[in-house]
Amino acid sequence: SGPDETFLDGGDAQRILTASSSGLTLADLTIRHGRVTNENGAGIYNFGRLTLQNVQVISNTAVNGGGGGIFNSGTLSLQNSLISGNDVDSAGGGLYTWYGSSFTATNSLISHNEASQGGGLYNLGTGHVGDSTISDNFAAVFGGGVTIFGGQMTLDRVTVAGNQSDGYGAGVVNNLGALTLINSTLSGNSANDYSALAN
Repeated sequence: SGPDETFLDGGDAQRILTASSSGLTLADLTIRHGRVTNENGAGIYNFGRLTLQNVQVISNTAVNGGGGGIFNSGTLSLQNSLISGNDVDSAGGGLYTWYGSSFTATNSLISHNEASQGGGLYNLGTGHVGDSTISDNFAAVFGGGVTIFGGQMTLDRVTVAGNQSDGYGAGVVNNLGALTLINSTLSGNSANDYSALAN
């Protein structure tokens, strides 16, 4: 078993998982091909307490919505996980965290996600990313890798690299939020303005 052998597949027709439990842990699987229209969270919509361990959240799409891979309005923990290839029209291609919510990501990769704002991550709540990589994401307007909008975000030993935006802030955009960078690297990000960081 493992994420290369165990799948929850939405067939590009529905959301795969709505998580409301006070303590749900998913491990060693892939969540893929979820699709929603005029809603958030094509792969996962979490409003409980959710832990993902060695989970791949890939190739999910939210049309006229946010949080292609995961929409989080609860408490989310990513451990040794992958969020990749997710796509939205609005914000948070890989992960969207709502007001008053929180997430942590450890030893994880967030890559090749696309959105208008916050290609990899869009954070309105509180986030902590450690020992992880945020790379090769795209945002049409701003924040290719990470967008913080009034929330709090810590990047601790994180590489933010190869992200792109047609607007500004390809690596990280911090708009009225609190951003802490610890031993982190922003490199090779590309935008018309503020390629690495717009603060």
